[in-house]
Amino acid sequence: MTKYLLVIASLAIPAAAQTLGAYLALTESQIAEIGVNNAAYNRMSFQKQERLLQVEKEIVDETTASPLNPANLGLRYAEIETICRELANESRKLYEKNKALLNDQQRSRLKTLEDALQLLPLAYEAQGTAMVASAISTSVFHATFDRLGGAPIAGTLYAGTPGAAPVPGCRLTPLGISAREARP
Repeated sequence: MTKYLLVIASLAIPAAAQTLGAYLALTESQIAEIGVNNAAYNRMSFQKQERLLQVEKEIVDETTASPLNPANLGLRYAEIETICRELANESRKLYEKNKALLNDQQRSRLKTLEDALQLLPLAYEAQGTAMVASAISTSVFHATFDRLGGAPIAGTLYAGTPGAAPVPGCRLTPLGISAREARP
């Protein structure tokens, strides 16, 4: 099974990661391992998202039931929060696991990318107020994200925001933490 995943990862990632791979000077083995890590995360995330959808349906059913059962509703909302915390935790682990594959020079270049991502909201604001001449295209960012296996943007190596497009039903920030955790 692992060999099969390595083959899939090595086929799926190189074309998608040519620019990023060149920028970070990733080796083929690093690209393959990142692909395997992201695929494992995506499988787990998909299962959790399926359960989130099921619990949300159960909440609708419980909400329309008569008489209303607050305990049943509370259990389901608690399950949603638990799943979201698990996803955030796994997203952080994925980011650290992928980052651990890098050497010092690659980590330094990755830090540069992470710093640049912090400026995106400011760049969008500047664009919206006609303070910058060139438009910032998000289509390239999202297309690259999709080709890299769709791992959550904020928590993964490729994720400038792994998963940061939050999972439906969860409110995660680009770093894979809940909005509550992000507050000072």
